[in-house]
Amino acid sequence: MNERYDIWLTKLVPNVRHGSLFIGVLIFVVLLAAHAALGVFGSADPRVAPEVAVFFSVLIAYIIPVFRYITGLTAEAVRDLAPVLREGDDAAYYMGSIRTRTLRTQLSFAAIGLVAGFAHNWLLSGSLARSADFVSNSAPAAALFVGTLTVWLVVMSVVLFLVGNARLMLRIARRVNIDLLQPRAYTPFARVAVSSTLALIGAQAAFPIMWINPDVSAEAAIPGLIATAAAMLVLFALPLIGIHTPLAHAKRTTIETLDRAIKDATDSNDPTSQLAALNPLLTYRREIQSASEWPFDTSVAGRLALYLIIPPFTWIGAALIEMLLERMV
Repeated sequence: MNERYDIWLTKLVPNVRHGSLFIGVLIFVVLLAAHAALGVFGSADPRVAPEVAVFFSVLIAYIIPVFRYITGLTAEAVRDLAPVLREGDDAAYYMGSIRTRTLRTQLSFAAIGLVAGFAHNWLLSGSLARSADFVSNSAPAAALFVGTLTVWLVVMSVVLFLVGNARLMLRIARRVNIDLLQPRAYTPFARVAVSSTLALIGAQAAFPIMWINPDVSAEAAIPGLIATAAAMLVLFALPLIGIHTPLAHAKRTTIETLDRAIKDATDSNDPTSQLAALNPLLTYRREIQSASEWPFDTSVAGRLALYLIIPPFTWIGAALIEMLLERMV
């Protein structure tokens, strides 16, 4: 049971040029066609919202290719950390850990997603009996019921796999050699933190598709928004805090050591030797004091700022579209 296998979500994306784009379009078309075949877009039942089916199709078509992409970026970040890993640590081993999981882990994550999907359907219907009755008498309702399960299965698996990668980065942060004069060596931790949030930021940007229909209840979106928002905080914080702690400790201890050395140099009675000893110590201390305790550079911070404004702008756009549709009606 400890044998590891490629993550099933990444295996859905063909390893060819533009494979992610191809599978994303294919998933979207197939899911949309399946919902149409089951009558979701022609249903007169007010409880069946076609916008929800479009949201399901967009979200799954987006999240699977993006997860494959971010998994690759995380593996590349670990490869870039190889020069600062302690002797005996193998970057290839960590890269393999990112791309694979045991069968038990993958099945457990899928089960958690299905349980969350059933719970969400229960919340939407008010009871399992009412949900079962509604689904058994309506093919469009059954399609949305299964769609809810599928979305939770896929998204929850993605979230848990990404959290596992973030925890791995936390462990790697404890296994790196710290050189305060080479801060760019640790920016891969920030790249992982920022890129891992991309999948969930994009997922949140898709939620306004449901809001185009004013009859869609808040319960349809709130659980997903809460789950993805909480996961974003974890994915962003773990790699950054992991490397911040050793960087801050190394900076503090180095400055304390330099302060003692400077004090010893100033105790010298020979002004010439005192000056010769102080100059390099003071210069070195200034460099250390200016060294960052966080693994950010300008490009990483810029991408983070860009990603964070995506959901609010899409939500505003959805609100404007809803207002426009109300005026037209």
